[in-house]
Amino acid sequence: MNAKRVFVLAAVALLLSVAAMMASSGGLRLEISGEAMEKLSSMGGDLRLEWGLYRNT
Repeated sequence: MNAKRVFVLAAVALLLSVAAMMASSGGLRLEISGEAMEKLSSMGGDLRLEWGLYRNT
């Protein structure tokens, strides 16, 4: 009985984690206005974007 319960809990945890990953990957988007692009291009040099995961606590 306990093994069955552990298996069900593990399966539910796996499904929830997959659903969370799918939901979070679809929401990332970066938009830069034309004016901002002009300012960035006038600065010269390389442009480096860093992405991170931030969570509200």
